[in-house]
Amino acid sequence: MVPVSEFDNELNPENSISINIGSDFKLTSELKFDLNLFRNNINDLIDTRVIANKTNGQNVFSYYNVNKVYTQGLEFNTTWKPTNRLKISGGYQLLYAKDKDAEKAFKNGEIYARENPSSPSFQLNKEDYFGLFNRSRHMANLKLFYTIPDWNMDTNLRGTYRSQYGLIDSNGNTYLDAYDEYVNGYAIIDFAVNKTFNKDYQLGFGVDNLFNFTDTQNISNIAGRIIYRKLNIQF
Repeated sequence: MVPVSEFDNELNPENSISINIGSDFKLTSELKFDLNLFRNNINDLIDTRVIANKTNGQNVFSYYNVNKVYTQGLEFNTTWKPTNRLKISGGYQLLYAKDKDAEKAFKNGEIYARENPSSPSFQLNKEDYFGLFNRSRHMANLKLFYTIPDWNMDTNLRGTYRSQYGLIDSNGNTYLDAYDEYVNGYAIIDFAVNKTFNKDYQLGFGVDNLFNFTDTQNISNIAGRIIYRKLNIQF
């Protein structure tokens, strides 16, 4: 856990220089995709860290500045419409987000870790540095939309994935490395169906987080499975 005293200083505004290179491709009238490469150099990044735990097990966060940071990676999105009724879209992001000072310290062999509090410390190398807290290396989404015109009905299935990420410096060297504890990667599936009546009325039914994924200690904004109904009326 990070001492609260480390968050006593006032926050500085962050500033950055960004480079983006992207291109759109339309292979056919049914299939298209876009690819974007990016690099951001950030000074005084405003970030969050866990500083305490509530009695219910949830984490408490606070803000602080990171001196010099870079984020870089790629984003890929695609849409495929094989029929008039079915559309499939998906996206993927690869992200490297790192503290430049930390990267230098790992490279110079200045960072050490312990596998447990009673074990001897050992030197870490550059490959052991994961990056900034609360950043996943991989994120992806997939969406399927299907319409049934004869029934005035449409349905969709949505999936999102996030790979593992670190929230806490569990071995006490202030950085996120290969020997820290991580939040496991997870996937969320949502489903919805809508039917239109007399053009002005739409009745909907859906389930968010279909398989009821929860991690109350680390991910407080995912409440579990939500089943809902809705009625939209156009005037």
